Amino acid sequence: MAYFPFMIDIENKDCLIVGGGKVAYRKAMDLQCFGADITVISTEFCRELLELSGIQCIEKEYETNDIEGRFIVIAATNDRKINMDISKECVKRQILVNAVDIKEACTFIFPAIVKKDDLVVSVSTGGNSPAGAAYLKEKIEKSIPENYEKNMEFLGTIRGKIINKISDVKRRKKMFYDLLKQADVEQKILNEEDISNYIKSL
Repeated sequence: MAYFPFMIDIENKDCLIVGGGKVAYRKAMDLQCFGADITVISTEFCRELLELSGIQCIEKEYETNDIEGRFIVIAATNDRKINMDISKECVKRQILVNAVDIKEACTFIFPAIVKKDDLVVSVSTGGNSPAGAAYLKEKIEKSIPENYEKNMEFLGTIRGKIINKISDVKRRKKMFYDLLKQADVEQKILNEEDISNYIKSL
């Protein structure tokens, strides 16, 4: 089954990871890139997790009430039964849950992510082939034009002005497309002069 690719703001959201190994560390890294408030519960932790700043590691056994009020829960223990139990409890409470390597126990999955500032591209195979998603991610990452994320940020800052000057949606869409193509060809960062010159040429 294909998963719908929601883009959700998780900045400062309460996210729990149960498990203290390398998999838990990788999940924590993914969530931390997007500003999540991360708590990790485990009886032991890998060195990488303990050295990761900005997260809270609590040394204890998992208890059902640990998931209460969480926005996202990651079940990343090395015990399949515990991971399944965590998933079932999260489903009951309508909490988003990812149970590592148990596709049927996940209400969301981690895609392979390309992130450059606010530009995010995600690749999913519906949980069928994480390696396949990672391979395609690498190809996509290499194909993103130089400075693309900076140009997207710039266009975002002047979008309101463009909407005021060009009311037609199709013309506006073509303008953004043409400007990004120009920046790609010339390998440049767009500026106000590029916008003015384009509008004058209309």
